[in-house]
Amino acid sequence: MPGRLFLKYDYYHGGLGDFIQGALATYAFCKNRGIEFNVYIPEHPLRNCLEYNDVNPLTSINLLYDVGDEHGGNLLHSIFDNNPSEEVILTTNACQFINDADMRAAIPDFAPHFRPSQKVRHRIASIYDTLNVKPMEYVSLHMRCGDAFMQEYDRRYPNDIRCPPMDALNKVKAAIERIRAETTLPILFHTDSYSLREMAAKELDCKILPTFIQHTAVHAINADDYYDTVAEFFILGQAETVYTIVPSGFARWSAILFDRPLVLILC
Repeated sequence: MPGRLFLKYDYYHGGLGDFIQGALATYAFCKNRGIEFNVYIPEHPLRNCLEYNDVNPLTSINLLYDVGDEHGGNLLHSIFDNNPSEEVILTTNACQFINDADMRAAIPDFAPHFRPSQKVRHRIASIYDTLNVKPMEYVSLHMRCGDAFMQEYDRRYPNDIRCPPMDALNKVKAAIERIRAETTLPILFHTDSYSLREMAAKELDCKILPTFIQHTAVHAINADDYYDTVAEFFILGQAETVYTIVPSGFARWSAILFDRPLVLILC
């Protein structure tokens, strides 16, 4: 019986981009070792947003938390070297313990493991209809104003403060001017700030997503809000090009997973 490796997702484990990074690393590890790969989402509403191989682990004896680097990868190798049929649960989502080349090589086989649920697919279709756009016939511009997860749960990152909406608006204006010099495609604007989105709707030449803003690592008042977050991730991944103004795992891993050009605009 081959070993089984589970990547567990729950609150406090980072956002959707971190989860995709960890899942892809875990999948690449499993593929290289001939181990069964599974996603394990026992309680988080994200389980209703995705279609995946929903298998429950038989044991949680080898529950590993710190496997986010090469040392963690070596630990995993030693576990399965000692017992090839072992079962292990990982709870670190941003666990890039596999080199970048192996991770990217695994994407074509991994992508079918990350599919939107029927409800998310309907939400994506509704958003496209509202905005009057089709996949690959728009570009996306993403402005991350701050990390809600770090703000709520982890105070060790004092430099990760929110960008004031007015400052962010000026950056978005400059970015749109640069994008307009490169393409005539519609620009879909993505952000984690309602106030910035409201100002952009009044002042900028772009399309605004009619979605709720909900970080997947933060508890939502309405669990349905997570459907919009996952829908937006897939919409980013169907853009002709993904532009970002500041680094964002959400936008980066959407572009990587769906093989879209990712352009960082420094404003």
